[in-house]
Amino acid sequence: MKLAEKRAFVVGIPLGLAIGLGFALFISLIPESAFTESLPRTLLYATQVIAGALFALVFRPLAHLGRWDPYGLLNGAAAGAMLFDGLALGFWPSLYGHEGPALTYVAATLLWAFAWILIANQVINRGRT
Repeated sequence: MKLAEKRAFVVGIPLGLAIGLGFALFISLIPESAFTESLPRTLLYATQVIAGALFALVFRPLAHLGRWDPYGLLNGAAAGAMLFDGLALGFWPSLYGHEGPALTYVAATLLWAFAWILIANQVINRGRT
């Protein structure tokens, strides 16, 4: 990992923590049926594939504003958001506004989303400045 990428990664972590909180609050507004019923859940999963690419594309100009490496910044932000979600799901699950099976589906959807963000970041931002 290059020094610029490492620095951007470190900067991305607190950004990801804030994004994680924002998404947790947003998820609390999504109806439970969107997670527990097959068709809406499938649509949520499909949306995450597109959202992963959008995150990678949006982070490029954001990184350039601060003169950060876009690949490192988004990896750091994803790590920060995963840290937030890991702690919040473990210690404050009610933050997500769901319980029981719906909360399990929320956690699975978050894992799926993070995977697509990291895949898109690898394809779109790796080796580019």
